[in-house]
Amino acid sequence: MEHEESVTTSIVKEIKNKPTKKPSVRLKAGASLVRFKPLFSYDAKYLLVPSGNVVKVFSTLSGECIRTLKGHKLLVVSLQINPTNHVQILSCDESGVIIQWDYVDGTAIKVYRLTLKHSVKAFYAPHSSQPWYVITQVEGKDVYQLLSVSKDVQTRTRFILQPVYPQQNCVAFGEKGQFVAGIYENELRIFDLKSKNFNIHKAGNVRLTCIACHPSRGFIATGDDMGKIIVWANFIKSNHPTRSIYHWHTLLVADLEFSAEGTYLYSGGGECVLVKWKLGSDNRYFLPRMGLPICHVAVAPTNSYVATSHLDNVYIGGIVGKHLPGVKQMESPLSTGLLHDPRTNALVLNGKPGHLQFYHLENDKQMFNLDIVDQNLATQERHQCVINREVTKACIDNNGEWLGTVELRDDGETNIEIKLKFWWFDSLSQRFTLNTCVNLPHHKKIYVIKFKPVNKCQDKSLYQPLAVTTSEDRKFKLWGLVDDADTDIHGKQLCWNCQSVGFYRNMVAKDADFSTDGSLLAVSFDHIATLWESETNALKATLCHPRSEENISQVLFGQKSCCHLVVCATPTSITVWNILSLTVAWNIQCELCLLTVDISSDLMAAFSKDKTLYIFRPSNPEPVYIHENVTSEPVLGAAFIPKTNFPSGDLWWQHNSQLYFMTEKQELLTITDEPDPEPEDSQMKLQQNLSTTPFGQLMAQKRKTDVEPSQPKTQLSQGILGLNEVNQILEVPSHVLPPVGLLCSNFMTSLLTHQTAKTWNFQESDEEEEDRKEKDSSQSETDEEDKLGVTITKNDKEIAIKNEKLAGNELKVTQEQLIENLTSIESENYSWLTELWCA
Repeated sequence: MEHEESVTTSIVKEIKNKPTKKPSVRLKAGASLVRFKPLFSYDAKYLLVPSGNVVKVFSTLSGECIRTLKGHKLLVVSLQINPTNHVQILSCDESGVIIQWDYVDGTAIKVYRLTLKHSVKAFYAPHSSQPWYVITQVEGKDVYQLLSVSKDVQTRTRFILQPVYPQQNCVAFGEKGQFVAGIYENELRIFDLKSKNFNIHKAGNVRLTCIACHPSRGFIATGDDMGKIIVWANFIKSNHPTRSIYHWHTLLVADLEFSAEGTYLYSGGGECVLVKWKLGSDNRYFLPRMGLPICHVAVAPTNSYVATSHLDNVYIGGIVGKHLPGVKQMESPLSTGLLHDPRTNALVLNGKPGHLQFYHLENDKQMFNLDIVDQNLATQERHQCVINREVTKACIDNNGEWLGTVELRDDGETNIEIKLKFWWFDSLSQRFTLNTCVNLPHHKKIYVIKFKPVNKCQDKSLYQPLAVTTSEDRKFKLWGLVDDADTDIHGKQLCWNCQSVGFYRNMVAKDADFSTDGSLLAVSFDHIATLWESETNALKATLCHPRSEENISQVLFGQKSCCHLVVCATPTSITVWNILSLTVAWNIQCELCLLTVDISSDLMAAFSKDKTLYIFRPSNPEPVYIHENVTSEPVLGAAFIPKTNFPSGDLWWQHNSQLYFMTEKQELLTITDEPDPEPEDSQMKLQQNLSTTPFGQLMAQKRKTDVEPSQPKTQLSQGILGLNEVNQILEVPSHVLPPVGLLCSNFMTSLLTHQTAKTWNFQESDEEEEDRKEKDSSQSETDEEDKLGVTITKNDKEIAIKNEKLAGNELKVTQEQLIENLTSIESENYSWLTELWCA
């Protein structure tokens, strides 16, 4: 056995030293949207949010992410409207790189690079006549300062305030940048940028948490950790400023923001309530039950929208409340792991407290939230921690028909609350509905819940759903679907019931897994793996490694060609058993933290504690793929998601499914060798379905739509008739433009279609042919009337027929005849054209 371990260990070391092409680890979703304060565009049409090293542009009307601004390499910490051009923004990352963006077109106009010794924590651009300001660390001290920086190549800095908190909402600038105010502990620090006066005002025995300046008057609002809001006035020239106290919050005030005119003040905090204060009165308005605690508040310059960011990585904007897409982050670790919904091919994981979120990977948006606990969130109290009921475990069968969830609430003082729920997918309503709720299915915490796999070759009428749960109470239970004749008088209602209970030597049942065909059940008890018959719950075999006394953390059956193998993982080793011979296939030493299986192939993925990813088959100890330093944070969950299309990547082990994993920072990552996708400008520049006419060319060519445009009808090969004349009319200033009647001759002449003699074989002596052509011409003009919606008079039709005859006899018409016909055209009534032009 020692020789076997040394051989397998040397194999892994040899594989690590092989030169392999390493694909990149790409962030798929989960980057924080709420770490830094968002920014509204000047017209309130867009909400710009820093997310990692990119800036996401959301539409305030639809809540969709319409553009991603990519250009930074490090974390973006601040966004500011360009004071010299309000249709542009400035973004700053922690290295001091500032990019000037045209966010509508998604182009970077200019890049500035600040040469600073320490990283930037916040960035400000208050006024066009003033320099920029940054918050950075003081050299050799654990405090932060506000500096003014120049925009030239040689960055010149000047000290403004010290110390300050390194957050965006802890420093604010007054009207037109006349003064700057910062907070630190219980002190409000004021610096007049014109007179260079510096004042300090204390707020008492509290800690200030946020600050905001009135947009047009000399007021400052501060929030503290006791929930009070203080509005300061006359704070520059006087040592005793005027204070007004507004108090409703019981927890600390997280953020403050004035309305555009300064009439109202918005505040938010841990109560999950947005409060709107009217200054100078006792009137206040509340928007309660907003989910999780509020982090930031932003008000649009037009006062039409208010955006709030929350701890679960969600923005709620506007009066109606639109949720911006993204993976919701959890306060607790990823207790349910990463699950796959086969019906929607969505990723299922923990959402906000008491919910499961279904996340669409291809569209990068949350599909919906499923409320599991059916309880309102109890907010925290100042001196006591409130425990809410959480979803700790979940599982979906491979048909997507059944969902199993486990709820837990344990405050350490009262009795533990555990609920096991089974949800059935209703195909009519297209949602999961509660079928069975079991109170206290186990006496202690439940470790795992899994469904028996559905054999696709088996008749569905013969399939009996089965689920297993393991618990700290040293037992595992099998749950089956039975007729609930006791509660339903018709005997047609099906519910889940406990069919059998298993235990082994008074050991703790930790993990469990069904075989591919569902006939066997593997359950780990401490350091022993046991095999049970799933139908009768009869013990068939025990698997115990003689050299290992460590508890088994995970037990998984192999898939496809490795279905006869069982993989047992401990914190320091992986052991593979052959259940046909009940012998050890191989064993390897590896500090493992997570193991997952791909049901679409015979592969498994293992994440070690040294941040290395191994892809292997249970039948062979030699990994087929190794990726070192796959992430800087520990991996909480991983899953193989089946692919709906086959990309052009070279990773053969991901041809059937894509590996996704989530870290402690709640970032969803994946392995890929494909290049980064280019920004899709088509979302902003969609071609509209307009006919190529002179007036159609005046219409906007950029219009956002979700409808695929059809091919426009093409004109004749001569080009767009009358386009040059229309352009000449538009180029002339309006005050010197001649009357419309004088422009009709040239315009109508330009609309005459010139045809060759071969195209028309016009014979005036043939009266029947002439009548037929006039009938066809009349019919085509009627169709043209229906398309354009313009009424053509009888005289206009006669003139058009004359023009058609002139075009047909192009070689026979003399100059005198042409002038005569044009004179008759000019004498006609064109009032309809004047009305159309004025419209």
